[in-house]
Amino acid sequence: MPASDVPECSIPPARPHPRFSHPFHEDPGDGSNDELHDWEKMRDTTIRNKWIREAKEQRKDLEHWEQLTDDMLEYVMDELYGYAKLRDEKTGIECGPYEATFVSDSLISQELTEALQRAVEPLEEVPEQEKDWHPGSEGRVLDLVHPSMYPLIYGETYGTFSEGRVSTVDPPVPSDVYEDYDVDDIFISKRFQWLPSDFQVDKTDAVKLASSYINNIHPHHHDELVPVVERLLEHAVPMWDRVLSTLDHCPIRRANLLEDSEDEAEQDRDYGAWLESRLIRGPLTLPEGGPYTGQLERLLEMKFSLAERRIQVIVKLANIGLTPEKPEYPGGTWHVEGMAGESIVSTFIYYYQSENIEACDLSFRMATSAPEFHEEDDDACMRILFDMARNDPCVQDIGSIETKAGRCVAFPNIYQHRVSPFQLVDETKPGVRKILAFFLVDPTVHIPSTSVVGPQQRDVVKYTLLQVAQDGAASSRLAMLPVELLDYIGGLVPGTMSRAEAEEIREELIKERSVMIQSVNTQFFAREFNMCEH
Repeated sequence: MPASDVPECSIPPARPHPRFSHPFHEDPGDGSNDELHDWEKMRDTTIRNKWIREAKEQRKDLEHWEQLTDDMLEYVMDELYGYAKLRDEKTGIECGPYEATFVSDSLISQELTEALQRAVEPLEEVPEQEKDWHPGSEGRVLDLVHPSMYPLIYGETYGTFSEGRVSTVDPPVPSDVYEDYDVDDIFISKRFQWLPSDFQVDKTDAVKLASSYINNIHPHHHDELVPVVERLLEHAVPMWDRVLSTLDHCPIRRANLLEDSEDEAEQDRDYGAWLESRLIRGPLTLPEGGPYTGQLERLLEMKFSLAERRIQVIVKLANIGLTPEKPEYPGGTWHVEGMAGESIVSTFIYYYQSENIEACDLSFRMATSAPEFHEEDDDACMRILFDMARNDPCVQDIGSIETKAGRCVAFPNIYQHRVSPFQLVDETKPGVRKILAFFLVDPTVHIPSTSVVGPQQRDVVKYTLLQVAQDGAASSRLAMLPVELLDYIGGLVPGTMSRAEAEEIREELIKERSVMIQSVNTQFFAREFNMCEH
C-alpha cells in the first residue's frame, strides 16, 4: 500500500455520530425470547391456540400478580410470529435467544467448510514442541491463530504511517480519547492492543484482504488460509449487519414511574398519597401492555450495512481437544472480548467441526440497573418484582445457544458470554471441537492494524530475507551473504520478537486483561444490589 494511502491510526476521539455500544460504557436494553425455532410454529393456528391454553392452565393456581392475561399471551404469540417472519430462508439466519443475537445452521457450505479444514491442517500438523497450548488449559486448548500472540506493544511496535513516517505507536490517552464516554482507565490498556487486519467489503458483500497479512498467519507458509478467511467473512457480514442494525436502533426502555421534583418533601407527600390510594382501592390491578404492532420487525430493519466499507477484523482459530486421560473441559469464564482499545463491537463464531464431544452451550448475560423506588430492606417487594435480595449481583442471564457443529453465531460485545462445561461422549476415544472466531472492530473508528504494522515474528523476517537473497540477481549484495549472516541480520530487525519472547508478552497481556475482567464484573456485570432506601 502506498504511504500516501496509509491511514493515520489512533484510538479515535468522539465521532460526530454515536459509536456502537461496547461493554465499557453502555447499559443495554432488555427483551428476550426463549427458544430457537419455536416461533416458526406460530404459522400453525392450532399450535398457537394450544400454547395459549397450556400457558394459562400452568399458571392458573398462582397468585393474581403471577398469572398471564389474554392480552399478555396474545402479545407474546404475535411477537413470536414476528420472529418467524424475520428468518432469512437463503442464509438460514434467524434471531437468537436475545436482542442482537443471531444464529444460522446453513450459512456455510460443506465445500467452504472442507476448504477451511484443509487450510488449517498445516497449523495443526506441527511438531509437538511447536504447538501453542493456551496457558492454563492443561493441554486442552490448542491456539492456532490467537491475537494475544505478537500483539501491538505501545512504545515498542513500529508502524508506517502517512507520508512514510515510521515510528512506534503511542498508547491512547484516556482523558483525550474517551472524554465523552466515561470509560474507566482500567479498561484502556497502557501496554497492548490486539492487531486487526483491514478488509474491503464491496457492494455485494464480497470481502478482500486490504492489509498485507493477517496477524499470526504466516504470509508464506500459510497463505492458502487467507482466501478462505475472506470467503468466511463474506458470510459473517450479513450477520454483522443485523447485529449492528439492532445496536444502532435499540432504545433503552425504561418506565418513568415518578416525575422528578426538586422538592423532597413534595415527593414524600406524593408517594404517601399514591400508596394510601392503592391500599384503599384494592384489589391489585396490574397494568396491561398494548397490542403487538410489529415493533420487532421495525427494530430489526436493515438500517446499517457494511457493504462498501473497509472493516477491521481480528481473527482467531482454536481447537479444544479431549482425551481419555483428560475427558472433560471445565468451561470458560464470563467475559467480553478485548479492551476499550480494540473497540470490538461484535463477535462471529463458526463451530466448524465437532467429533465425540457432547453438546454444550454458549451462554449470555447482561448487566442491569439496580432496582429503584423501594423502601430499605424491602425484601418481599424486591423478590416479587425482580427476584432479587440484598447483595445479589445486578446481572441477568439472557439465554444460551447450543454450539453444535455447523452453527454460526453472531452477537454484540455488550453481553458477557461463556462456554459451558462439556466432556467426551465415548471416554475411550479422543474428541475435538474446532472453532473460528472473528472480532469486528467498531466500523466507525480506525485503530492501528496490520496495514501499518509489519509482521513481528522474527522467523517471518528471516524467511523473507532468505527469499529475497535467493530470488535476487546473482550480483545482489544479499545473494552474496552466507545464510548464517542473513539469519543474524534478521534477528537484529527492530520491532520483532522470537516465539519465546512472544509467549512472555502474552503472559503479561493475559494478566492485564484478567485484572480488567475482574473490574468489568465489579463495575458492570456483578454490582451488588444494596437495598438501602432510595
